[in-house]
Amino acid sequence: RCTGGFGLPAWELYYKAAILTWIKYWANLRNKRVLTLEGHDLEAGWHAFMWNPGNKNYTHFNRHIIRSSLLKVWKEIKHKHYMKIPGWVSVMEALIHPNALETGRNIRYYDVLNPQGELRTNQELREQGMKIEWWPYLQLKTRYKKDMEEFGIEIKPNQLDKILEGTDEKLISKMYNYLLEYEMVEEIVKGAMIDEQGM
Repeated sequence: RCTGGFGLPAWELYYKAAILTWIKYWANLRNKRVLTLEGHDLEAGWHAFMWNPGNKNYTHFNRHIIRSSLLKVWKEIKHKHYMKIPGWVSVMEALIHPNALETGRNIRYYDVLNPQGELRTNQELREQGMKIEWWPYLQLKTRYKKDMEEFGIEIKPNQLDKILEGTDEKLISKMYNYLLEYEMVEEIVKGAMIDEQGM
């Protein structure tokens, strides 16, 4: 059953909210201990698997029983809640093995894009205190062009981004309430469309 009834939570949404609390570690890259423990066998960074799960080079990631379950739910949430790549994605982390990067050097799209969503020059980044060598910057530039052509990049954070980047306090409640509200809006829109077609 999807819903609990009698004031109980919608179990399917609660399950997704619980999974998102785990996915949050992958997204914000802050808990180095957990990421190192869970990602000791990864060939690329966490964000590579989150944003390009169909890549045949990453099939070993899905062979892990827990990661495959988490990724299945994440794909569904990503499909519904993200039309573009969010600004918290770290291209540098995705391209380089996560354990080879210091947590503080996880440069995100938020950090390297200007307010118009264009990639800043390496000189501009250096002036902001971000020192990126020429080869990683070239990789970043190439990936940026590809992402812009295929998906686009969202500069402004949405509500889910704020939860993923925010504190862990009452995390499941925040995730659940967000998913529930989104689901209710979706049902209202579907209902209105059905009513229109019936007229």
